[in-house]
Amino acid sequence: MGCGSSKGEEVDNPNKIKDVAHFKISSSGMVSQKHGLITNDYTLLKPLIGKGVNKVTNQIRAIQVISKEKANKMEDHPNIIKIYEFYYDGKNTYIVTELCTGGELKKAAETLKQILNAVNYLHKSKIVHRDLKPENILYEPTQPQALLKIVDFGTSRMFEQGYKMNQKLGTIIK
Repeated sequence: MGCGSSKGEEVDNPNKIKDVAHFKISSSGMVSQKHGLITNDYTLLKPLIGKGVNKVTNQIRAIQVISKEKANKMEDHPNIIKIYEFYYDGKNTYIVTELCTGGELKKAAETLKQILNAVNYLHKSKIVHRDLKPENILYEPTQPQALLKIVDFGTSRMFEQGYKMNQKLGTIIK
């Protein structure tokens, strides 16, 4: 049977390349393995492992050393750092990745802690918000240590023992 029509007619495929002139292959998504010293292609910045400047493109990249086994398990995913190339010197694998300078999750962790503390306080006070979403979590007026505030208690309800809240509320996010 196969993957096509049994009558030999062409199946409409929206992914089919209709014009070869628009078909382009780029090496930007490919990871290359190089043998030898990483210092042949990169100027390592202090500390020795962490950042490096590509000698040809002058792009700053992050550089890490991990085992070859771990390097082989890295997959392409939008939330996993992009790997450009890796070097294997017989002992270690040096991974050259995109350089993410947006900061660590300390601010995000503090944000999540504030939200969870507020929800915990509401629940201990027997209040159920029922419409928590980003639009209902706001910062205080701009200050260096601005706190988060949960707002919009229009659909909130007092929790009553033995009363089941089964009404579907909130905003549908598309």
